[in-house]
Amino acid sequence: MKKLDGKWKGKVGPLMQKYYEQRVAIGRRGDADIYTLYQFNDFLIENYPKLKVPNRIAILHYMKTKSHLSPGGKRNKVIYLRQFCKFLNQRGIECYVPDKTLVPKYTYEPRYFPLNEGQVCSLMEIVESYPKHQGEFVGKMYSTVIGLLWSTGMRVGEACRLKHSEVDLKKGVLLVNQTKFFKDRIVVVSDSTLKELKKYLKHKKKFG
Repeated sequence: MKKLDGKWKGKVGPLMQKYYEQRVAIGRRGDADIYTLYQFNDFLIENYPKLKVPNRIAILHYMKTKSHLSPGGKRNKVIYLRQFCKFLNQRGIECYVPDKTLVPKYTYEPRYFPLNEGQVCSLMEIVESYPKHQGEFVGKMYSTVIGLLWSTGMRVGEACRLKHSEVDLKKGVLLVNQTKFFKDRIVVVSDSTLKELKKYLKHKKKFG
């Protein structure tokens, strides 16, 4: 992914910068949507250097250059551009807002293999004993994460970002900060999960 240097160039660049600053101010900035605007800005400078406000022709032309993306990827591009164009309209700058039907409706079909308790326990045992060459602690870490994900339904990123200060072993609750949609939530763990977390903490202290 191209690194953003904070410089919004061209005729439309200043408007994108205002949008970017607002997103940062309300804590809603996402790398994907800002990167899309940065990329769209480069496209406008190269193909429509005199254009002051994005129009239908420019947006459709830009989307044609993204024909290689998956339906979900193209849909996200349209969503990010819609948000920016709606931002302009709300500030009295007349701008074409791309319709959601610009790309085919995206249907997500989850593919998963549900594991029962016995299968999860077997997997944890295998993982815990496998990476001996990386040290005894690594296997225990992966084993604990797998058990935590299965027993609580947490997302992988949430489990990996957990800090000691967010785990209350006395009350048996976990504080998940800034999860999906920038929300915080509390996860209550079962007695058996709490027991394993306590054992894991002792294991960590053992290895310093």
